[in-house]
Amino acid sequence: MQIFSHMRRDSAYKEVLKTLFLLVLIVSYGALTDMLYYLPPLLGVAFVLFCNFMEKGKIHYLFPIVIFLLFFEATKGFLWLSSIIFFLISYYLVVPKVKQVLGCEKCLIPLFVFYAYFGFYLFSNAMGLLLGVGTPSISTLLLYFAIVESFFLVILL
Repeated sequence: MQIFSHMRRDSAYKEVLKTLFLLVLIVSYGALTDMLYYLPPLLGVAFVLFCNFMEKGKIHYLFPIVIFLLFFEATKGFLWLSSIIFFLISYYLVVPKVKQVLGCEKCLIPLFVFYAYFGFYLFSNAMGLLLGVGTPSISTLLLYFAIVESFFLVILL
């Protein structure tokens, strides 16, 4: 016998809990990447997730990604808000054109990860030159990070 059959659980609390869990996970991993040099900083993963959340309209999931990007910029020595600006410009200008040309979703994941790393470093260097501010140099570890994150995302998504 169900007395309260017309009542249902509020799913908004589940979304808040998922977002908070994602935020704690991202901040914890960001701290680990500062201590362990060879852990990928997950910039490519953040870009792919950013694009997926924007497409699906799940704006509340972007909050942990923005926090992660702000910590990423602060700890790695990049300009403030440069990664967020890069992600927005890329999502609105580059991603639609690439998706028009290539239709395979699994093929786009490694391409977007490589683009996130190398495109962001080129973007930040260009912004650094325009503003007269020094930016971190491009390392050979970027290739390692992009390959590891591409493999990780192709398996999970």
